[in-house]
Amino acid sequence: MRLDFATFSVARTGRRALIAALFLLGGALSQSANAQGLSRAPVAAPFAYIVDAHTNVVLFQRRADVRFPPASLSKLMTAAMAFDALAAGEARLEQRCAVSRRAAGKPGSSMRLAPGERPTIAQLLRGVIVLSGNDAAIALAECLSGAEDRFAAAMTARARAIGLTRSSFGNATGWPDPRQRMTARDLGMLALYIIRKHPDLYPIYAQKSFTWAGRVQKSRNPLLYADKPGDGLKTGYTRESGYGLVGSAERRGRRVVIVVAGLRSSAARAREAARAMRWAFARFRNVALARKGEVVGEIGSESGASVPVRAGADIMVTVRVKAPVQIIVERLAPPLINGSEIAIARVGRVIVKSEGLADQVFPLLGGKGAATGPLRLTDLPAWREKAREGDAARRATQ
Repeated sequence: MRLDFATFSVARTGRRALIAALFLLGGALSQSANAQGLSRAPVAAPFAYIVDAHTNVVLFQRRADVRFPPASLSKLMTAAMAFDALAAGEARLEQRCAVSRRAAGKPGSSMRLAPGERPTIAQLLRGVIVLSGNDAAIALAECLSGAEDRFAAAMTARARAIGLTRSSFGNATGWPDPRQRMTARDLGMLALYIIRKHPDLYPIYAQKSFTWAGRVQKSRNPLLYADKPGDGLKTGYTRESGYGLVGSAERRGRRVVIVVAGLRSSAARAREAARAMRWAFARFRNVALARKGEVVGEIGSESGASVPVRAGADIMVTVRVKAPVQIIVERLAPPLINGSEIAIARVGRVIVKSEGLADQVFPLLGGKGAATGPLRLTDLPAWREKAREGDAARRATQ
């Protein structure tokens, strides 16, 4: 079943009905969950994406590549643009920005900026991230690019450059605009980009409040106030988009990113986000099998001596708790250059299969002389035993 926002032109008075209809589609859309081998979908949101931040394994997705209006979730890209400018030395946190009448007069969520004020970029970032201020987003865009429309064009270009292939922007705020579209997958990837690329600035997303001009305002992110809290990122809402949230949490060294969108109320958003987090940490675990470069096996050579086989990447896998796990080793013939073996070549691969998840594939590398003999993975029995250990690991992550 496919329903794409791009195929609809919805009158302003009909938007609530569309959001309600999308919510009711949740039951039918659970077919996507069954396609992943899951008996029950973890969330009812019309758009959803749940990913393990360490392994990039997608735990659940629903209509993850369908474009929809992201509302203030767009401000993740606004902040990412500023983070990138700071990292490149093109801006400074203490740099002051003049607030225009256009920025100060923007309706919607607000930092309460006044025309002519000169907040720092650090203050504007908190206005954007913690308070979701439209005025702060426009002031930041004008400070970095001179005009919001130029900033929005740069947002789209930057999104493409970092792999967000289905995102486009017409403004810095998420204000309704036919050009303003993202997908749940792109939002999840953007969250991962921020967390990985800017670990020094990501903690701003954990702030629960920010004070400007003597007024204390609180973050709307419900995950920050949960019993087992998350540590960021962003909420969004317009009549057109419904209620959405991009969130992240880390527990016992494992990080998860969730996206839920198109919901009918802030209460539903909080409930679905909490459900997604609980499900992701309770139903899956990560298992470290080998480090990149570690000797994990051997291949017999023509000379009779064995050639060591090394992990071509860190072998960290995500597996479903209390479900069968298969670890398969495939032998590959090393490539030749001008008829001669290269010094280090891909001689095989490890494929890990766990219920409801895409295959996880890792390269195995060997040196000269590895072309003839069989590949023997000496660590394979231990790996299989690790992958089967479920109950203790599940209890530890709850």
